[in-house]
Amino acid sequence: MDGARLQTKVFGGFAKAAKRIGVPFDLYRPDGAFDPLNTFNKVTTLPAAFTRHGASNFDFSQPSDHKQPLFHAMVDAAQIQAFDYLNNPNDVYGPFFIASVPPSMPPLAVQCNRTVSVYQPGPALSHGLNGYAGTTPGNGTLIMSGWPASVLMGARGVRDQTLPADAGYGSYRIMLPFVTGVYLRPGTIITDDISNRFIVQVAELQDLGWRIDAVQAVT
Repeated sequence: MDGARLQTKVFGGFAKAAKRIGVPFDLYRPDGAFDPLNTFNKVTTLPAAFTRHGASNFDFSQPSDHKQPLFHAMVDAAQIQAFDYLNNPNDVYGPFFIASVPPSMPPLAVQCNRTVSVYQPGPALSHGLNGYAGTTPGNGTLIMSGWPASVLMGARGVRDQTLPADAGYGSYRIMLPFVTGVYLRPGTIITDDISNRFIVQVAELQDLGWRIDAVQAVT
């Protein structure tokens, strides 16, 4: 049996299993950098089920936790591509974005808990006699908007000089799909749907998409 035939059989097995135990998910294929879950980007609806990454053979006895956004997707892998989204229309699960569709293996998906927009910072705004400067989304260029993403807490940071009641700041790990022509760099600003603002420290582009370490911007 050659590799192409094996892949077809394995993907067909995923599709049959998902049809039996999965729930409906809308499949979206983003076109451009804005509003990826727009109805115009919807491809189809298909059944899918997800199990925690690292659980062998789709072991549904092990739930995920608050640290792990990676899942294996039981879905008709022949219909999906890397960086597609799967969104349950009843908002029970997800959304998930597809990080990879490896040959003859379960697709890898990232569960999203926030919706983010991304700004390329513009010139710093300077105020006062000492020339204090800072950047805000208002003086930056919007380069992505409306993207479901995984935004999970890393570690709490501490300022060099703190007041007794200063909570410091937190570091976060953000995972996003790659968009052709859009590149994230240190200093890029990310905002989410609950008004948090993050400053990118490190942005690593992999075949699986963006893996970003960011610090929460506080005043």
